Amino acid sequence: MRLLYLTFFAIIFSTTACFKNSEEFVPNSDLGNVENLLNLLNGYKNSALINAEEKNLVVGPNEVVIEIPASVLIYGDGKNVKGSVVMEYHVDTRFATSIVNGRETTSGNDDVKSYFTLSFKFKQGENEVFLNPQSQGLTAFVPYTENSDINTSKLYFWKNNVWETTIDGANLGGISTGSWNLDTENGTIFGIGYKANLKSVGQFMVGQAKAKSDNIELCVNLPDNYSDKNTIAVAVLPNEKMVRKLSFKNGKFCSNAIARGGFVKVITLSEQNGNYFLGETSYKSSGNVVLTLVPKQKSVDEIWNLINEI
Repeated sequence: MRLLYLTFFAIIFSTTACFKNSEEFVPNSDLGNVENLLNLLNGYKNSALINAEEKNLVVGPNEVVIEIPASVLIYGDGKNVKGSVVMEYHVDTRFATSIVNGRETTSGNDDVKSYFTLSFKFKQGENEVFLNPQSQGLTAFVPYTENSDINTSKLYFWKNNVWETTIDGANLGGISTGSWNLDTENGTIFGIGYKANLKSVGQFMVGQAKAKSDNIELCVNLPDNYSDKNTIAVAVLPNEKMVRKLSFKNGKFCSNAIARGGFVKVITLSEQNGNYFLGETSYKSSGNVVLTLVPKQKSVDEIWNLINEI
């Protein structure tokens, strides 16, 4: 049993991530305004062809998703738009904008915190069409990015010609944070980050996005005769290329260092009266969770083959 435990522990390792500081975007200044940002973002402009009479899901860079309900666009005279429309939008979670000594700069490297930017407009031919202010508007889903300080995330929201500010996790009108699963023709898109309901083409968001390394607590509930005296439990995180040991507390095996938004494979190994029992399950870590497992008896060869597959 000791040899089996040593083999199991050999796959356990950890890594650390560092986040570097930078100046933050400053709204309501000569440089921190919408027009200058749009001009700065021209190189990041995207476009998509949509059908104004149908529901559309536009998937942009870095799995940013914009959901456009059917029949929410109107012409200047208030009538519903028919047929195809081009949506132009500025969105890029790799784009960083900073004010340094009164000068606006951009960078996509790790020396600058990650920001996202979002604005949009609709055209049919040469004519602009608009969101119906009486409709539910469109919904934007912006995932958290990689290179940011999780302790100082902020969001700037351009609304009614004024910048409003909120801290990450707070609700500001139609803007909140959370997780989502969106069904598309090419499969389900999972994300966690900002969710925004936008009802005007004049609205604009600039966010210092929270890092994906935001952690959740994962616990495994096993039958009563399983404890740290006869059982070890780990969470395998293939995306992060690491394994986390789950500690035994309050009758459960837990870790509060599981990256939110990642795929997790939970494995438990126990010795009971000379027999070996293996439990396993998979989980998408959208939030704190307690998983219940009933391990099954396995041979040493079966357990060894599983470890070799990891």
